[in-house]
Amino acid sequence: LGSASKWQPVRGVSYHNRTYVGKMQDIPFALEVRPIVLSKKPAMPSAFFQHAGSEGMFELMHGLGVSDFAIDAWGFQWARTADGAHLDLSKPRPSVATNERNVRNTFAWSKARGIHPTFFIGYGAFFSFCSTCGFKKDHNETALRLWPEYLRGVKACMNAWGVPDSDYMVEAYDEPHEVGFENVRKTVMSGKAGAPSVNLLLTIGARAL
Repeated sequence: LGSASKWQPVRGVSYHNRTYVGKMQDIPFALEVRPIVLSKKPAMPSAFFQHAGSEGMFELMHGLGVSDFAIDAWGFQWARTADGAHLDLSKPRPSVATNERNVRNTFAWSKARGIHPTFFIGYGAFFSFCSTCGFKKDHNETALRLWPEYLRGVKACMNAWGVPDSDYMVEAYDEPHEVGFENVRKTVMSGKAGAPSVNLLLTIGARAL
């Protein structure tokens, strides 16, 4: 709008609350509408970053174009061995069964509607892993060593439930603005070295830049 625009601050409220009082009231533009037909299927899958807790919820998500469904990283839990040196992947905790049920329900509801589902495992799986294994969020040597075992456990579960590695990703961090990128790098490198076929995702917020 250039010099013709003017915004008047509103007394007593935040900086962003302003009233437009400029002279220019209209913005002229030309719109050409071409004869195109949009596909009902989105070019990119939508996501609520949530699983469908019921078939009704699945139907709502499907109607909005969602085909990428969340699985809770906190649900992947295993006991540690007696000496604490490893995760005992033969002893999943009950929460793993909840994740299995959500994946299998998603497959059943997707099949009935001709959908190919994909899965997002979040949020911030590394810190979820640390919390469930009794580690502080300090990227200690033992945590970084067991992190790939956690990812291999996730892979084993997802594959056993019918999900190939190409159809899920694990969000390693969710906006790690207070972690430090060297720690992020160590975590990702450790995970990829120990579980190379698992797709890792980083969600980086503007505060980290």
